[in-house]
Amino acid sequence: MRSQAMRLNLCVPAIQAGGLKLGRVTGLELSGLLADYLVAPPTTAGRSTRYPVVFEEGISVSWPIRLPLFGEVEVGLGNEDGLLALRVPALPFVTGPLEARIAGRVVGKPRREGLEVVYRLRLRPGTRVAVPMGMLGEVAVEAAR
Repeated sequence: MRSQAMRLNLCVPAIQAGGLKLGRVTGLELSGLLADYLVAPPTTAGRSTRYPVVFEEGISVSWPIRLPLFGEVEVGLGNEDGLLALRVPALPFVTGPLEARIAGRVVGKPRREGLEVVYRLRLRPGTRVAVPMGMLGEVAVEAAR
């Protein structure tokens, strides 16, 4: 089977509010976490920072986040057999809106792994999957052209 590299743009709000800086995850800059996969430097335009990455088949990245009342969970993305694998907390207020946005793109059943759910998506170049974050903007993954 031929390996399928996946070109993606991870877009996160470029917002700093009080002690919270999106683009940082548990003390680690996203550019550091993604350093081995970046194909160009991150760029910021308006309220969003875009991280252009390439994931070879089998590569994924994830990072812990702490949710009040729920504890520590992981979020992440990767390339599973040429499909985008999205790892999100298995919480109805996360999975409900996400499932509405990815309907028709999910391949197979979502996979439950501990406190997280992994969705495998088929994305055509130019397709964007975004999760709104209220006044902060959105977190999005785009299949690069």
